[in-house]
Formats: sequence, C-alpha cells, structure tokens
Amino acid sequence: MADSLGAIVDFNDVISFGDLVIANTLGTVVKDRLAAAHCREFRLTSRVMVLVFDAGEAALAERGLTQIDRDLASSHHGKLNWKIFDLNGDLGGFRAECRGLIERATAHRGHEELLFRLDADRLGAMMHIVDSLATVDLATHMRIQAAVRFEDNKPKSIEFEEQWVSMESLEQALDVPLQSDSYRFGVVTELLDMRVLRAVVSDHKTGRRVSINFNTRNVLTGQFEAAAHKIVESRRRQMIFELAAADLIHDPDQFSAATKRLKEFGFQIALDGVIWPAVESITKTRQDVQFIKVPWNEAFKQAGEKEHRALREMLARYPNRVFVLCRCDDAEACKIGLDLGFPVLQGRGVIVPNISVPRARRSTSRAQARR
Repeated sequence: MADSLGAIVDFNDVISFGDLVIANTLGTVVKDRLAAAHCREFRLTSRVMVLVFDAGEAALAERGLTQIDRDLASSHHGKLNWKIFDLNGDLGGFRAECRGLIERATAHRGHEELLFRLDADRLGAMMHIVDSLATVDLATHMRIQAAVRFEDNKPKSIEFEEQWVSMESLEQALDVPLQSDSYRFGVVTELLDMRVLRAVVSDHKTGRRVSINFNTRNVLTGQFEAAAHKIVESRRRQMIFELAAADLIHDPDQFSAATKRLKEFGFQIALDGVIWPAVESITKTRQDVQFIKVPWNEAFKQAGEKEHRALREMLARYPNRVFVLCRCDDAEACKIGLDLGFPVLQGRGVIVPNISVPRARRSTSRAQARR
C-alpha cells in the first residue's frame, strides 16, 4: 500500500540480549515507545522485530527507535539496528531483508529457534495481502445496505446507508480465505479503512446519511486526522463511523479517545455488535455514541412477552439514541425486531421504502470474524 511503511528492528548487536529477562524487557520497551505510532508488531526471531505502520507515523516511529538506540549506547549495552522501508516502492527489498535475517538465524549449528512461528507465517500472509490490495479495484467490491426506520410496523424512511466491502467478493478476487481467518480479516479491514473513507467522501450521488465500519485504532492515526480535515463540514455531519463493541471491551481508553476525536470533527458514532444483555448498560454509560446496533440472534425467538415488554420499556428510556437491529435477513426476524420495539431494522429481509438500494450479500460480521 502506498501509505504503509515497514521497519526491521534487529537486536543482534545488543550486549547480553541472550538473557531472557533483557530480551523480554527490550521488546516491551520498543512496543511502549512506539505505542503512539500505532505500529503493528510481528516477531521473526527472538532478536528481530518487524513493525508495519502508516507513512504519516514515520516521524514518531523514527524518533522512538532513535531514542532507544541512544539509551542503549549511553548505558553501554550495545547498538540497536533498524531500517525503514517504503512498502509501496521497495516491497521486494523488505521481504528479502526479512528472509535474510531468518536465514542468518538458522544457518549455524545450534541455531536460535524461531519464536512465534505463527507470527512469522502471519507476516508472510500479511505481506501477500498488502501486495494484492494495492491493485484491487475497490468499487467492484463495495456494497450498500440501508437501515430503515419503521412507523406503525411499516417502513417509513431510510435512517442511513451503510457502505462496506464484501469479504466474499474480495476473497474470491485475492484467492485468499478471509472470513474464516480472523487474523487476515483484521489485517484487511485495517488496511482498507482509509480507502473506504476516501471512496465514500468522494461519492456525492446521494445526500443521505452514510455509515462505514472503522477500526478504532485507525481513528487515532495522523493519516485519519489529515483526511478528516479535508472533508467539508456538511459532509461530516452526514457520516457515521461504526466502531466495534469488541474494541470498546478490549481497550476502553482507546475507544474513548477515538470517539472524542470523531466528535471533534463533527462525525456521528455507532457502536456495532452490542449483545442484548449489554444494551442498557452501554447506552447509559456511553454518552458519546448516537447509534446502538444489536445483531439479530436466534435467541430472540424464545423471548416471551415479559422480555419483549422489558426491552421496549428500556428502549423508550433513551429517546435520543437510535437503536438498530441488524442482520434481519428474513420476514420473521423483521417481525420479531418490531415486536421487541426496535425502531430501525437493517438486513437482507428489510423492505426498503421508495428507493432502489443494491442488495448486500451477508458477510461475516466484524465482531464474529475478527474476534
């Protein structure tokens, strides 16, 4: 990708790195120092880390690595070797360097064992995906699905149109399994976030509100901030960023920082993948979220009138929030969703009023496929 860089960090010349405590400590220091740059980290061997990050974060990454190198030198602990590659212009050189370091580690008798072999394999998978996505025509794989507001159990208006990339379509184009591999799914969605954002911003065919799925960590990058500044204010007010509930659970502080930044730019926020038992607690505590998206669950079929009444009363307590029951793929799901009191439904089975919207094939949800 044109906006991705790779850094190879080699600890071989750090004195006493063979000590397990020092090895673990130094690896942690590198990750902590580079946390602000939002690097994705892979481990080739016990002495070699590989980092991948956005071009806009290069200065932060370089300062962090330089400072670590200075600290090691001043404490007489040897030298940290590192090199940054442009993955768009020198992808081959980056791969060759990685292969060379692995060969160097395994070439002699009693060689150092490769650590986290799965991560080494993942690095190769990730580089293949990066290479392939650079040539993908994104428009071919984009889909639109409307979220529809109902009144008196009848479709009344379109609340927003969600635009997303079909994983079925993309994995066929790349000939790589994506939905069945949460790691690959995560890499692809992170790499595609900015491209999807640019595509949606440049599409002025409709004045409707539009939503896109977005990785929480990507909101905090310099690349996102630069792109957001270029979006006119009227367009920002029409855009909803769908952040995964799993991101909130995994790192609440990061989630709060992301929602704060989105609100500062004037974007609206949806929390996607909220399970039924957590709806009220999240609605009560997350004042920064305007839309709550609850995925359809077969358990809804077993809910009795008591549960239906309780949920309707709970939804009524928050008139300023928009509750969306998504993945309503047939008439039965739509009927139960309306009985439960959801004012907005989304899915293949939802009737869209007065407009022709491209029908979306259902793709594995982000929350299920990534996590």
